Amino acid sequence: MHPVLRIGTAALVTAGLCAIASPADAKDGLSVGFGFGYKIDANQLGQTISTDGLDAAAPRPLALPGFDDTFSPGTTDPAPEFALLDQSAIIAENSLVVLEDLEQISNLETGGAMVAFDLHIHVRYDFLDVLFARLGFNYNFKGIGGRTSWTSEYGDHLQEWDYSAIGIPLHIGVNVPIAEGKYNVYAGVGVAWASGGFNLHIVAPEGFYYAAVNDPLGFSPNENNQLDATPLGAIDEQASIEGSAIGLGYLIGVDGAIADSLHMFVEAETQYVAKMSEAVAFSDEDSGRLFGASKLAYPAIPGGQVLRLGVKYMFDM
Repeated sequence: MHPVLRIGTAALVTAGLCAIASPADAKDGLSVGFGFGYKIDANQLGQTISTDGLDAAAPRPLALPGFDDTFSPGTTDPAPEFALLDQSAIIAENSLVVLEDLEQISNLETGGAMVAFDLHIHVRYDFLDVLFARLGFNYNFKGIGGRTSWTSEYGDHLQEWDYSAIGIPLHIGVNVPIAEGKYNVYAGVGVAWASGGFNLHIVAPEGFYYAAVNDPLGFSPNENNQLDATPLGAIDEQASIEGSAIGLGYLIGVDGAIADSLHMFVEAETQYVAKMSEAVAFSDEDSGRLFGASKLAYPAIPGGQVLRLGVKYMFDM
């Protein structure tokens, strides 16, 4: 079992035992809640953006100069040799920081992992003093992060990510009242349907990327048996990766009374929902040659972990 899911299950069991062992002062009935929060590392792209990047299909050719002192005076300098270096379609921010320090790029701006904001509403029904059922709706959209830009000798670059998702979670759980119901600790487990994903926007100037080695329009020897490489044109590509699925989830939280029938709550909700996207076609040939295929597929993760603050109103029954 996933460690986070174990923690949620343990919290649920503990809350249930406490509720059974203590006097039940919770108020049964119907309530509605509204909340605002944030989703940590939306679509789990933080490592890709910050440290891993994404490999291109093509290496980058590098001319290695000949060594003049190995030849006698008057001889012809040797033709340069070529090395093939790894090339990234998405360049990690930590690599770009080093390149800026070496003065190979300038004007670097990094945003790190995406943090998505969460808007939430739910309907909850408490019954039998200690149990509840809750149906919710979440809307997530990118708040901060997910944007990297810089300038190379070729021109301006941009790697920008966006994110949005909706979720409908259903939880069944237990509620532990404290101080005659003025405060409550609650935990629930259930299922969630979620749909959404991310959008990737790549801008690169002409000549920065090279075609793949196995590309018939890419690398080839010339008449002097040297390596000719074809640089790609300017790239301005947007790819949308989306998916919908049903998964498990859990909820833990606390609430406290701030007025008659009105409580404030703080909670953490996790939805284990992910789906491999359909194959998405690139908009132009050079983008496909950069990635080594005419289409791209990538995991869409409309689920994730949300930390949330909100209020709930309890109706008189």
